[in-house]
Amino acid sequence: MFDGDLLNLLYKFLDSAPITANTNRRANKSPSANLPEELALYFTTELTPQYEYIRLRFGEQVPDGWLF
Repeated sequence: MFDGDLLNLLYKFLDSAPITANTNRRANKSPSANLPEELALYFTTELTPQYEYIRLRFGEQVPDGWLF
């Protein structure tokens, strides 16, 4: 979430002044895991209505990476 310009987009979306953050530090970092394709398809199917609503509600403010 903190890579690239995403943090600045978040501040803009929240209509908040940017703060300086140490984006290199990862608190409570979990080990990475691969999501089995069957579960990915299930989650995509189940969550698509929510993501479509968010896109309708907030339009282009929603980062493309949040969409399926």
